Amino acid sequence: MKVAHLNLYAFLGQLQRVTMDNQADVARLERGLRISRPKTKRSLMNDARIKNCINLCDSGAYTPMQFLDVMNHSMGARPHRSVE
Repeated sequence: MKVAHLNLYAFLGQLQRVTMDNQADVARLERGLRISRPKTKRSLMNDARIKNCINLCDSGAYTPMQFLDVMNHSMGARPHRSVE
C-alpha cells in the first residue's frame, strides 16, 4: 500500500492540536475572555485557511484525500508522492 504522506500520523496529530487550540480560543472568546496568547498575522492567515478547508470538507466539497492534500499544502509540508 502506498501512502500519500510519509508521516501521516504526525501530520494528523499536528492538525488535531491546531483544531483543539482553535476550539479553546473560540470558547474563551464566547465567555468574554481574551485569547491566551497573541496571534501573529501568519498564524491568523493559517487559521483562516484551516477553518475554510474544514468547512469545505464538512460540506462535502472535498473528499477526505483532497482535504488532507490541501491541508498538507496549507501547513507548508514538503511535497509528497501521489497515491496510485
